[in-house]
Amino acid sequence: MRHDFLNRDSASSAATGRQSFEKGVQGPKVCVHLWTAGWEDASRNVVSYWFFYEDDGCKRAKLSTLRVMGWYLPRQVAHDLERQLDQVKKKYGLR
Repeated sequence: MRHDFLNRDSASSAATGRQSFEKGVQGPKVCVHLWTAGWEDASRNVVSYWFFYEDDGCKRAKLSTLRVMGWYLPRQVAHDLERQLDQVKKKYGLR
């Protein structure tokens, strides 16, 4: 998928490559290096993964601990979630 399943306005790493950003507002800066990917099969089941490193600042990347987060959404759950997200966006005037 060339976009994030839960946020279709956000491109996945298939479209943009790795993303890096600082997180947190207090204390030392933490830089997140993030790759996202999602797939939808012919039956419309969805699987998504996030691969990321966190580092002390974005100037140097030591990238020592890879973290992975993933989830699987069966077709009906994915469909219901898309419908609910569309309703929320419409209700609050979001894209």
